[in-house]
Amino acid sequence: MSAMVAGIGEEAGFRGYMQEPLERRYGPAMGIAITSIVFGLAHLSHGAFLPAILFDIGWGALYGLLTYRSGSIVPAIVLHSSADALEFITTWKFSPATPAPLVWVSGPDALLWFNCVLVVLLGSASVWAFRRLARTRPNTLASSNELPGRLPVDNRSST
Repeated sequence: MSAMVAGIGEEAGFRGYMQEPLERRYGPAMGIAITSIVFGLAHLSHGAFLPAILFDIGWGALYGLLTYRSGSIVPAIVLHSSADALEFITTWKFSPATPAPLVWVSGPDALLWFNCVLVVLLGSASVWAFRRLARTRPNTLASSNELPGRLPVDNRSST
């Protein structure tokens, strides 16, 4: 239940409420970047460990791009809720009663390899989804007319 609440609440707040106005004002790339950084920083409660913060910023960028490309927060809600549910299940199932030593001290364990496989699977699913979205929705990021501060380009030859 908490995975669904986090997915719905965070995506409604970050992608629905925050990202769209930033996209309109600064353009899609900057809107996604700002929202992703704020999303990563909002997850400092998970620990102020730089790789974890960068990981959350990366997930935020993925959710932001998915929202932008689809034109809806629903795909990001589904991905976010699914990723959180998988994280909760693996943490509950594989976490020892006492904290495990750091990976660079003890070496890789089964949970690390499971998470690596999970990243590859979810990453592959994301690539597949983005390719399908790219075929159904034109790439407006490439259009210079939609980026703020850019003048329309005359593509006619000057010869």
